[in-house]
Amino acid sequence: MANIVDGNIIGESDGAVTIAYYLQSDGAAGELVNQPVLAASECSPPLGAGQYLSLYEIWYQANGCSLTFAWKTLQGAVPFWILSPGVDSRHKFHRFGGLIDDSGMYAQGQLMMSTNGFVQTGANLCFVIRMRKHSGQTPVYKAIGQPQGQLPLETNLLNS
Repeated sequence: MANIVDGNIIGESDGAVTIAYYLQSDGAAGELVNQPVLAASECSPPLGAGQYLSLYEIWYQANGCSLTFAWKTLQGAVPFWILSPGVDSRHKFHRFGGLIDDSGMYAQGQLMMSTNGFVQTGANLCFVIRMRKHSGQTPVYKAIGQPQGQLPLETNLLNS
């Protein structure tokens, strides 16, 4: 027997695509590592230059394993979200535009998934994700916690 990895596009429009997945471990085949979830080329019509995807909403239930989402790049996978085991949950990211494929010039337009703890017999996970299709230039994000310029002097802060 092999792991069950069953995914289907259950809805698609000009601006969004909704996907449902069910994963079940056979206890022997091992972890999923950078398994494709959806590529921009699988959308109808396929997304091209200047278009990108963002994760807008997710509903999930996990039993005995966790799942990490990552964007594929030429240099590997860039992880950005983890689904925790033992949780029946829903997350919405639409208020800030979604979790965007911001992997830069090496972006491949593909959502990947990897498991942790999926080697246990009976570990399973199901999720439904709603992804938004975007046109235009991918936003440029600023790294948090890295100096972006000169900090104000302590004396100026004390005097204000």
